Amino acid sequence: ISSGNTQQQTERVKQGLSQNDLLPEEWGGDVVVLPISAKTGEGVPELVESILLLSDIHDYQGDASVDAKGTILEANLDTTCGPVVTCLVQAGTLRVGDIVTAGVGYGRVKSMVDASGAQQSEVGPSFAVQMVGLSSVPSAGDPFKVVDDESKAREM
Repeated sequence: ISSGNTQQQTERVKQGLSQNDLLPEEWGGDVVVLPISAKTGEGVPELVESILLLSDIHDYQGDASVDAKGTILEANLDTTCGPVVTCLVQAGTLRVGDIVTAGVGYGRVKSMVDASGAQQSEVGPSFAVQMVGLSSVPSAGDPFKVVDDESKAREM
């Protein structure tokens, strides 16, 4: 909430939440409502603190036991190793050797490198890695997912 009467706008947001059975903490519910400004950054530290506190209390964790899926962040064609894809794993565990579909391409994950440049054999939810092994360069924002075999990957 950036301009005008922020208190009035905050109250309007709280009323909208309560109409959808989401009660703010101030009204006896369990929904955290914090005024923030994307323009000025006001309230962002408090928002981050609240998110960290809630994640500690509720012990939120991704399910690492399912096949990996996530989003392509960026991709390019390297002349030596082919398509290099930076992806964010959002669920499951991505492993070297997995067969992945992304955009119009597919392939077996040949290698993965994390942000510090270390080789990884597997990564879980909320990790970003550079992956090599796809047949073509997907677009940023494309979803990716692990499939059981190459015939399924070709069909997609």
